[in-house]
Amino acid sequence: MQKGYITLIGFILLLIGTLALVLSLVGLNLSFLSFLEDLPRIVGFLIKLFILIMGIVIMYISRSPSQD
Repeated sequence: MQKGYITLIGFILLLIGTLALVLSLVGLNLSFLSFLEDLPRIVGFLIKLFILIMGIVIMYISRSPSQD
């Protein structure tokens, strides 16, 4: 897979995680993540935070130079 596609996936995860956290602060949620609202509040928050952090990690790893 090309680095550009992997970076795009990481950016999308970062965007979804950030948007989910910000929207949950004002009482809204993304429709495809609405099942997280049925979980205990801290678990839903941690999953959204995990999505955000994994997006950052994927972007960082995909943009770091490979060690050949």
